Amino acid sequence: MRINDALTGLILAVGSICLLIYAQTLPKLSGLPYGLGTFPSVIACGLLLGSVGLMYSGLRQYLANKGQAKKVRQPWLVAFAYAMSVPAAIVVYMMFESWLGFAPLCFVIVFSMIGWLTQRWKMAALVALSTTLVMWLVFAEVLQVPLPTMPF
Repeated sequence: MRINDALTGLILAVGSICLLIYAQTLPKLSGLPYGLGTFPSVIACGLLLGSVGLMYSGLRQYLANKGQAKKVRQPWLVAFAYAMSVPAAIVVYMMFESWLGFAPLCFVIVFSMIGWLTQRWKMAALVALSTTLVMWLVFAEVLQVPLPTMPF
C-alpha cells in the first residue's frame, strides 16, 4: 500500500517541530553563541523544509490523479525486499566497516542499492562516488570524525 506524500510530509513536519522545540531546551555553552541544541535545530529546520516539499508534492499528485483508476502495484514480496534493503545495508556496514574501511564500503553500498532499485548503473556509479566523496569530506575533514580506514 502506497502512502501519499502529503501524509508522510505531515508526519515528518510534526516530528521536526517536536525536535525543534526540544532542541531549544538544551543548554547553551558558556561564552559561545550556540549550544548543544544548535545541530538538532538545524536538522529539524531542514527536515521541516523537506516535509513542506513532500506535502506540496503529495497534494499536487492527489489533485492530478483524482478520479483516475488506481495503478497496478508492485508485488508485496518485491516491496518488502526494497524496504528491507536499508536495514540490510546497515548490517552489512556494521559487519565489514572495520575490515574494508569507510570509503570502499560506502561506495559499494550506495552503488548496489541505487543500481538495484533503479537499474541505472552508470548513474548509480556517479551518485555513489559523489556521495562517498561528500560524506568523507564532511565527516573526516570538516567535522573531524575519525572514519575507519582500510587495514591493509
